[in-house]
Amino acid sequence: MSKKDTIQKLDSVELEQKINTLKSFAIDPRSESFEVHFRLNINPKMPEQMFVQKCTLPNSTGKDVKIIAFVSEAQRQQALQAGADFIADEENINKIKANKIFFDFCVASPDAMKLLSPLAKILGPRGLMPNAKLGTLTPNITEAIRQLKGGQVSIKNDRNGLLHVMIGKCNASLPHIRENLEYLVDFVQSKRPSAVKGNFIETVFLSTTQGPSVSLTK
Repeated sequence: MSKKDTIQKLDSVELEQKINTLKSFAIDPRSESFEVHFRLNINPKMPEQMFVQKCTLPNSTGKDVKIIAFVSEAQRQQALQAGADFIADEENINKIKANKIFFDFCVASPDAMKLLSPLAKILGPRGLMPNAKLGTLTPNITEAIRQLKGGQVSIKNDRNGLLHVMIGKCNASLPHIRENLEYLVDFVQSKRPSAVKGNFIETVFLSTTQGPSVSLTK
């Protein structure tokens, strides 16, 4: 790691001890997840400093994600065969307009973006608008759906410059979680925006859904 970064390079034993400690606090390991929280030294109001990436972790997150596809009628069957749970038909679009969110990701082909315009004020604040940088706005709908179903995570900073990323269920093995965690930290560091000066990653915390957190920074 760069000397400008505060990430503490933990050895496998120390990191697994921290993971094991958090596991002991999980009330229901099957439903709770490990989450990594980064505080970045960025100005979220400046587009050139925003952190928007897609990352395929070495191991599955264990989450069964629900996907809605905004596609033309000709692509609907293709999207369903690829694993989409919902198609943005009139019924589902009306549900969204009524502030009913029943999915984790939206994918859209460019020619279907007109369907999303009336929903931007609802989906945007929730981080659900399809985004080319995250691979959810693409002409290759089939590949996008398969990657999301396979464990790809979308990473986007919130308005405070924080990243929140799920890396696996609490009942996953120690090596499973450790590998995902180490890969994610290295990935975030490697995608440092060129406009950021000085320290980039300020703090990193690992937590479980309902448990405490442990620091991975000095």
